[in-house]
Amino acid sequence: TIHSHQTSSAAKSKPRLIFTSSMAAVRGNGQTPLSGEGTSYTHQDWNNKSELGLNWGQSYQWGKAQSERRAWDLSKELDVDLTSICPSFVFGPSDTL
Repeated sequence: TIHSHQTSSAAKSKPRLIFTSSMAAVRGNGQTPLSGEGTSYTHQDWNNKSELGLNWGQSYQWGKAQSERRAWDLSKELDVDLTSICPSFVFGPSDTL
């Protein structure tokens, strides 16, 4: 994350980075959307429930949220446009292929 931001900030034109994050950065277990509607999360929602070291799942979610926060901080600091995508699940090829 740091190196891609630094490299992009040195470009002649204003760069744009696409950051692949995760819904783990947006919500922790049992966390409802700030909108109060219960179904839609927005750019204002952040995982503020997960704790580092509690268990592997909580640590993973905490790490994803910290990583995305750092990406946003760097983008502001280095004047780099950032877009973050937060998939809830990623499908890939099976082990049998």
